[in-house]
Parts: sequence; structure tokens; C-alpha cells
Amino acid sequence: MDNRFDIQRQELLSASQAMLDRGLVTGTAGNASVRLSGNDAWSNAENAAFIVTPSSVHYESLQLDDLVVVNSDIEPLNGDSIPSTESLLHHAIYTARPDVQAIMHTHSTFATVAGIAGRPIRPVIDELVVYVGGAVDVAEYGEPGSEELAEFVVVALAEKAACLLPHHGMCAVGSSASQALEICTLVEKAAQIYFYAQLWNGAVELPTEALERERAIYRMRSGFDV
Repeated sequence: MDNRFDIQRQELLSASQAMLDRGLVTGTAGNASVRLSGNDAWSNAENAAFIVTPSSVHYESLQLDDLVVVNSDIEPLNGDSIPSTESLLHHAIYTARPDVQAIMHTHSTFATVAGIAGRPIRPVIDELVVYVGGAVDVAEYGEPGSEELAEFVVVALAEKAACLLPHHGMCAVGSSASQALEICTLVEKAAQIYFYAQLWNGAVELPTEALERERAIYRMRSGFDV
């Protein structure tokens, strides 16, 4: 395989293990993927779509060869590992969002709490607007691994960088696996801040003028009109 493939695979492995180190997942929960670019050897030879973490493999023992290359039909093209049960979700996002190069789904505590409560994480800190595009919205409920969930997440994500999955954590997208990891970390931190602010005296959103300026920054970074 070409060097770009090796770089993407190593970055996906590192970001996936960092999910565990940062407390965003436990055990084998969560999943992550990177889109294969059109000039990768896999894409040219076998119509590969993306590389995804395997199902039921602990992150501590995850190896490069465990990562699964799948095609547009979610069929594995290498090794013996089974692709993540949420591969449909990844495929749906890549199809709807040509700008997205990596996806990460975590089960972090406060983001999961927000999703269970059906409460979007409001834009109460500047970084959330600059890097996510505004409030982190809650998708409609769909069973894990289902086409329905994949469709609901695409709608909730829209043109932003993250959304909440009811009873099932959160999902973030980025230009690389490491960027998607940073978005997941940011959303979890914002969820904590929002939760505690609500307990203290109610969470107050950023001023309208600041929201508009920071959404403009996000538009410049992402190329989308949010």
C-alpha cells in the first residue's frame, strides 16, 4: 500500500487509543474511521471507502492490522477483523458530507447525559462555535447499528462538526482522526461546563454578536454556511 495509507492507518490507531486514554470510551465501546482518498492504492484497486476500527477489540491491544478497510457496501477487504457495528453510520456521514475525512463516535459521560436528557449543548463557550459551528444538537433515537440511526445522525449533524446520539454518546467529524478526537474532547468539556452552569444559576449563551462572528470563523474553516 502507498505511504498515505500507512499514515492514515497509524493516525487512526493513535486517535482510537487516545479515546480510551482520555476517558471518552471504556472497553471496546465507540468507534472511529478515516476516509480513503482517491489516490490511495486501496481505492484505486478495490473501491475501498474507509478504514474503520474493528468490532469487539479492546483498544489497549488494538494493532494496525486489526483496522478494517471496507468498500462502499461495508464489506471488509483485509484481514480477519469484523468492521465496527456502526459502519453504516460512518458510511452515511461520508456520503452526505464530502468535506469529512474522519469520524469518531464516543460514549463520554456528560455528552451521553445530555443526549439522554434530550438537551442540546448550547453555545456557552467560544470554542464550541468556532470548532463545532454552534449548539451540539440531539439526533432522533435509532437503534445502534441501524440505517435509521445513520439517517438521523446525518440530519442532526447537518453542516456542523458534532451531534449527540440519544442514549448512545456523541459523534464528531473532522479533516483527520486527530481533529475528530479533539472535537470529541471539546464537546465533552462543553457538556460538563453547560451541566454545571445550569446547576449554578442557569447557562447563559454567548452574546448574539459573538455568535455571529464565531460562526463566520467556522464558515471560513469549514466552507459551510451555518
